Amino acid sequence: MEGLDALVYVSDMETHELLFSQNGDMRNVEVHGYPIFDNNGRISQIIEYFLDITDRKRAEAALLEKEECLRTIMATIQTGVLVSETNSGRIVDVNPFASRLIGADDKALRAFMKSADYASSQYISSNRGPEQGKPASPIT
Repeated sequence: MEGLDALVYVSDMETHELLFSQNGDMRNVEVHGYPIFDNNGRISQIIEYFLDITDRKRAEAALLEKEECLRTIMATIQTGVLVSETNSGRIVDVNPFASRLIGADDKALRAFMKSADYASSQYISSNRGPEQGKPASPIT
């Protein structure tokens, strides 16, 4: 192949395609293409490869479905739910019913949980008391 030393590599181009196999099954495919230019700057070849990402796409869809289900449960359950980190006891999520139980505005409570003030507060002590996993009383 003449002029091989003059080939230029251009960044990866990626697309996602739906293809159908010979038996009619739909497959999700990630396509990567690399153009190769000749000495005059024209594309002379394209290197392409395909990755079957069908399983990944199915797993992503299933995860999104489960997340939506959990969000619906958290938003509508008539029980207060606080989700905390195991080691620190830091509250990372709270449902609207729990906010109402403690008399806090849900949006304000969520904003506070993301703030630096919460990170340095002592609402849940790292010294958990005599029983492992038992949260300390909130500081008032």
